[in-house]
Amino acid sequence: MSVGSLAGRMFVRAAAVVAIVLAVDPLVAQTVNISGLSDISFSSLRSGEEARRSQSICVFSDLPARGYIVAAMGSGAGGNFKLDGGGASSLSYSVQWSDQPSEDSGMPLSPGMPYGGQASGATDETCSSGPPRSASLIVTISAAEIAAGRSGVNYSGTLSLTISPQ
Repeated sequence: MSVGSLAGRMFVRAAAVVAIVLAVDPLVAQTVNISGLSDISFSSLRSGEEARRSQSICVFSDLPARGYIVAAMGSGAGGNFKLDGGGASSLSYSVQWSDQPSEDSGMPLSPGMPYGGQASGATDETCSSGPPRSASLIVTISAAEIAAGRSGVNYSGTLSLTISPQ
C-alpha cells in the first residue's frame, strides 16, 4: 500500500485479492398476486373539500416472509397521477398504500418508484381462505385540485399497480 498527496487531497492505493464462495439454493418459483381491485369513482366532489377513496384488496406472496414490493403508475405524462378532463383540464391525485386492510391512510407512493418492505397477511392467492383482504389502496384528490377543476367535466385516468416478490 502506498500513500500519496495530490493537490491537497489524500489518496490511498491498495491491492487485494479476495476469493468469495457462495452457496446458492436452486431458484424456486415465487408467486405474488393482487386481486379484489375495482374502479374508483369520485362522483360527487365538493369544492373546498378533499376527496379520498380507499379500498381493501388482496395481495398474496408465497415467500417465507410473505414480502412484496408495490409500484404505481398513473396515466399522466411520465406516469404521473393525473385525471384527464379532455385536453385543457386535468386533476392531479395522490396514491397511498398500506399492507393492512381497511386503512384510510398509508405511505405515499411516487409514480414508478418501488415501495418495499411490505408483508401480506393473505394465505392464498385470492384471499378465499384466511383474511378476506390484506392491503389498502388509498387515492386522494386535494381540495386545491378540486377547486381548480372545471364543473361539468368528466375526468378519467388509469392507475396501474405492479406487485413484485421481495
